[in-house]
Amino acid sequence: MLIQYLHIVENFFNIYFPEIVAITVAIALSALTLAILYKTFIKTRELLKISNSKFKLIFQHSPLGIIYFDDKGIILECNSEFVKIIGSSREKLIGLDMKKLPNAKLQSTLADTFSGKIGLYDGLYRSFTGNKETIIRGIFTPIFLNKKMYGGIAIIEDVTLQKLHEQELKDAKAKAERESMAKTIFLENMSHEVRTPLNGISGILQLLEKISTNEQQIELIDLALSSVNRLTRLLGNILDLTKIETDNIYLISEEFSIRKTIYAIVKTLESECEKKSIKIDYAISEEVPETLIGDELRIRQILENLAWNSYKFTNEGSISIEVRFNRQSHEKGKLILTVKDTGIGIEPEQLDEITQPFYQQERSYTKKFQGAGLGLTIVKRLIHLMEGSLNISSRPGYGTEITCTMIVGCIGNTKKSTLQAKGESGKPLKILIADDDRINSLMLKKLIEKMNHCVDSVSDGLAALEKVKQRDYDVVFMDIQMPVMNGIEALENIKNLPDSKNRPKVVAVTAYAMPGDQEKFLQAGFDDYISKPIDMELIEEALDRLF
Repeated sequence: MLIQYLHIVENFFNIYFPEIVAITVAIALSALTLAILYKTFIKTRELLKISNSKFKLIFQHSPLGIIYFDDKGIILECNSEFVKIIGSSREKLIGLDMKKLPNAKLQSTLADTFSGKIGLYDGLYRSFTGNKETIIRGIFTPIFLNKKMYGGIAIIEDVTLQKLHEQELKDAKAKAERESMAKTIFLENMSHEVRTPLNGISGILQLLEKISTNEQQIELIDLALSSVNRLTRLLGNILDLTKIETDNIYLISEEFSIRKTIYAIVKTLESECEKKSIKIDYAISEEVPETLIGDELRIRQILENLAWNSYKFTNEGSISIEVRFNRQSHEKGKLILTVKDTGIGIEPEQLDEITQPFYQQERSYTKKFQGAGLGLTIVKRLIHLMEGSLNISSRPGYGTEITCTMIVGCIGNTKKSTLQAKGESGKPLKILIADDDRINSLMLKKLIEKMNHCVDSVSDGLAALEKVKQRDYDVVFMDIQMPVMNGIEALENIKNLPDSKNRPKVVAVTAYAMPGDQEKFLQAGFDDYISKPIDMELIEEALDRLF
């Protein structure tokens, strides 16, 4: 029996042994695989646990508020920063349906998010689960899986303090602008109020000089005129510097003759230089075009400041002005202006300081040279506005040379540097003066009559308009600030008169002399502009430009 049983077992193994081995190996391999998979699972679970812990740590300690919501808009999770920003509790926020909150801006943001776009929220948010009002900025981003939206996340930032600071800055800026405007208005009024009596003083002194035959009186009048001119230049420099520092100065582009500009400056300085026995001359290269395009007023201001500066520091010798031109194309070129003198010169250590506001070479009570120290400062700022350059070279005891360059437009070919002397017009002109200041009106009338012109005068714009209707005038010298009808209104009415052929030229003669005033009045339609105080040279120059 036993032998038979063993025989059966032997036959079984003989028949199924390969299968048994295969199954055993398979079971062993499966067990091994399961062991490896289990070990990998355990490791992955640990890594996932660590990753989840890290995520929760980052999520909870993020400096920004974060929420996770489902596709219904219900908040599933939020971090502590979000709770802090909103001013509520986690228990009240979890499960909150954001679509039911009565906040139009939030609902618009959610609508964008659930349509598949990134929603943006920026503004005031009042918590409906607390009592806090916060200015927040948020980004709501939808989450998709296999093209199906499962919800979204929102990242929220509390910008309340930032917005408050921004508002404080806006308020401070607005306050500064109001103060700047108030200062500008004050300066404009001061300029007008100071220039008006200065104009009367200057004009009367000029008339006295014309009619006086007593040498001592003429000498005293010259001294008074010199003081008036100095005060006028100082006033102009202070106002210009204020405008430049507040970025309220603008450049204009107009045709002008640099030759006429130089001639006028030299002519003005000649009488002053004669008193100190200083020779003043100028040279204009032949390559300088007859007509340039640029801001003639500012270029003249630069040259006047340089020339007067040389005059102030030169007691003997000479002052010379040189003008050159380097054409860069058919339409523009570099204007090169050089002013040389044989004055006291500048110490090397002072060269970098003399263009600073109010800097003076002498600062003691015994200083020899007068001035507020603004001339070169204004020159430097104006040249900077013109995108030019300024170079100063000097030797103490020998003199100073200042060269400045600026880009200007040009028209036509160059001409020889000869100038026809300015004088009175060939024929008498019919001129009307409109000025409400009796002294200024009388002074201007007398000055123009000295030039052999026929002059009428009125005291307001309406009277000027009526005069123009009654008589054919060649020129109207129009004040701006007048009763009944101001100068600008009078100009508009004159331009609207039907007979345009006999319409007179209208020149603004005004104490409004702040930077930008000339441009404003020319744009208003005036044919020319003269700022007070005026003199015969300014009148002659204006008439030469018009006729």
